[in-house]
Amino acid sequence: MQNFQCVQTVTLLSSEFAGAAEPPDLSGQSKKVCSMDVKGIAVLVIGLLVAGSALYVGLWKFLYIDLTMRGWTAAKTNYPRLAEKMNLAFKQAALNHHIGEISGVFNGCQVAVKPDENAAIEVRFHATPDLFLSSIDPENMDPYHGMVRFDSDNAAFNRYFLTRFANPAISSALREQSSALEFVHLFVKKWARPIQRFDISRNGIACRFKYGGQTYIPTTVLESILPELCSFAQSFEALLPPTDHPAPAQPDAGSAGAPVND
Repeated sequence: MQNFQCVQTVTLLSSEFAGAAEPPDLSGQSKKVCSMDVKGIAVLVIGLLVAGSALYVGLWKFLYIDLTMRGWTAAKTNYPRLAEKMNLAFKQAALNHHIGEISGVFNGCQVAVKPDENAAIEVRFHATPDLFLSSIDPENMDPYHGMVRFDSDNAAFNRYFLTRFANPAISSALREQSSALEFVHLFVKKWARPIQRFDISRNGIACRFKYGGQTYIPTTVLESILPELCSFAQSFEALLPPTDHPAPAQPDAGSAGAPVND
């Protein structure tokens, strides 16, 4: 009897030992771990895509940087058609990485669109008034010969044009007609963000834009702003006293703004 109990005890212990020695079934846990890994990778990929999209939109919306060159490519393709639509001349660029220029008479103004030169639009005056206004304020810049610094009585005008030089007759005329400068406030309110620099000089208006990496002006922007720039030039010139100096018939190769070191 004792022998039987010993054998039974040994048998039970052997069974338990053998059962304990068998590896546990981890297939369910492996499936869970794999499932978690796949979900984690998917979340990471989606997060990177969202972050990349947000970065692209942010660079375009706030810094006007065209990382993919899609806007520049569209401008290069569409400029000839836009020039024809606006009854202006298109000059093919000599270099493949340039867009070309648009020029001619538009809404009664001599205009030049130079996307490859600081992304600039120039609108000529009919005369050459002795003044220089700029949305930037270069350090240590003195008024040109025969001009004085002046303030108009229009606060929005003064805030936008940080540099204001003109001969005494023009400065006096602008102060006396300060209420008529409200169109400046309306234009600036609409276009200040994409404009990098806005100059008004003897040659007319020179407007530079922020669009880059490689400089260009989107066709949608050009089509919208060009009529407004011509209206701006005509409204502004109408406030100035008459001058005996006619403007050149054609825009020159340089900027319409006075030479200022950026």
